[in-house]
Amino acid sequence: SSVKCLHLPWESAAETELLALNPDIILGADIIYNPSCLPDLVRVLSTLLHQQKPPSRREDTNCPRKHPVAYITLVIRNAETFDRFLGLVKEASLATEDLTQPCQPLNLLPYMQSYD
Repeated sequence: SSVKCLHLPWESAAETELLALNPDIILGADIIYNPSCLPDLVRVLSTLLHQQKPPSRREDTNCPRKHPVAYITLVIRNAETFDRFLGLVKEASLATEDLTQPCQPLNLLPYMQSYD
């Protein structure tokens, strides 16, 4: 029932600090771009995602999941960087799922068709 947005420097986040957060959902947007930061990012995600919520907390939030979930949105600008991220995620025993769905491009200029 509450949302928190925080600045979380991955390279300096202490495990005790991360464990105190106890999130249900983690959102990240466009955070996979620098290969040198990926080990710290995956360490933080792993620490946050491997926490198990106590049953009382699951009942309070009406959330059947025992563990938090992370949604990371990204544009693959460099395939090697993305592959490195996936490799580190696998090493950390985290699972990934591509939620991308194909969609039709928007017709933003429908009047242009009348000129053909």
